[in-house]
Amino acid sequence: LLMEVAPAGAFSEANLRWAFSVLFSRLVRLTSMDDTLALVPFLDFANHSCDCESFIDFDASRQAVVLRADRAYAPLDQVFASYGPKSSAEMLLTYGFVPALGSNPFDSVTVEIRLSKEDPLFEAKVAAMAAHGHEAGSVKFPVRMGGVPSGLLPAAAFA
Repeated sequence: LLMEVAPAGAFSEANLRWAFSVLFSRLVRLTSMDDTLALVPFLDFANHSCDCESFIDFDASRQAVVLRADRAYAPLDQVFASYGPKSSAEMLLTYGFVPALGSNPFDSVTVEIRLSKEDPLFEAKVAAMAAHGHEAGSVKFPVRMGGVPSGLLPAAAFA
């Protein structure tokens, strides 16, 4: 029925891609409702900030979706919400923007430490790594701008 009343070309691949990107860039995840996805009018006007802890969720006592602000806002202040602990790559793919360079504490690069099988102490090092809860011969760490993970330097000593 929809195809009969829709204008010709309304369901083109380009239009469907546009609709998909608009929909997914404005969905809100309501954690108190088992991560239900919802479209909430006007709440997508709250821009993301890496420096805030405000969030959008369902308030059962009010039976409404609310923005739980982490600070008092004055009239005409821009209101921010955290879109969650996402890397800049996730922000770009999901919402179509990236935070300012260096401002996202969730940006990371994975550092993998692998033992060389040519190392004469390979077996002993694998056993020592396993005793410390690491996979045999390899361990990965997400290194973020805020610092080095606590286990990275001890693991690097094996390499």
